[in-house]
Amino acid sequence: MTLRVTLAEGDLKPEEAQHLRRLANALEPIAAAPVAQSPGGDRFTYDIVVTAGADTWQASGAEGTLPPGWRALVSFVTAHGQRQRPSPA
Repeated sequence: MTLRVTLAEGDLKPEEAQHLRRLANALEPIAAAPVAQSPGGDRFTYDIVVTAGADTWQASGAEGTLPPGWRALVSFVTAHGQRQRPSPA
């Protein structure tokens, strides 16, 4: 099952938009590599794309393998974003 969450900076309160921008600007690069599975059962895998003006950040990773900055961004977006209907993967 795939769950898509979208978040537009313009839909946020000014202080939330500023926080989102800080999170995006602090993202650490992730080397392109196969998605590693973290230990445990049914874990989440994320495909993340952040676009801000001409800048784009992308990452893919299993829940337990994302660096802290990416995990903070995922938490913020899932808390503030708009969930779209899940579709079968």
